[in-house]
Amino acid sequence: AHQADSYHLFEATREPAKEVTTTVTRRGRKAKRTKYVKGEPAWSKRQDLIVRAMVAGSERLAVAGPKDLGQKHARMLAYLNPEEALSAFRGEKGAFLRLIRIEDGSVIKEIELPGTPVFDGMAAARGRLLLSLKDGSVVCYARP
Repeated sequence: AHQADSYHLFEATREPAKEVTTTVTRRGRKAKRTKYVKGEPAWSKRQDLIVRAMVAGSERLAVAGPKDLGQKHARMLAYLNPEEALSAFRGEKGAFLRLIRIEDGSVIKEIELPGTPVFDGMAAARGRLLLSLKDGSVVCYARP
């Protein structure tokens, strides 16, 4: 399946990219070519959520959004089910809050939301997660 438009989460180091210089030969001339390379992520997980809001804590990552129900075409950027994909994107098929362990990317918990989250409408403070929804309401979840 086409993966250019798939959603995935990953943990990357905060190390700056390393400079790598190579010598290439073009038309009989040698030239130096420099590129910057980042290290491999510690973990990478494909997501079936269209992440509209995200907050990172010290141990957990909270992401929220509707399910990505689009069935991708293998050879082009197109959906095999455009109506269903658009309906899910609008939040008409439900939305979810997912808690993810930062250490390894595993899902801790998933909760169905009463509405679609506002883009970038999540905040965390004092063990609580606050999430703004498109209908104007705000939901609050407390850490047990």
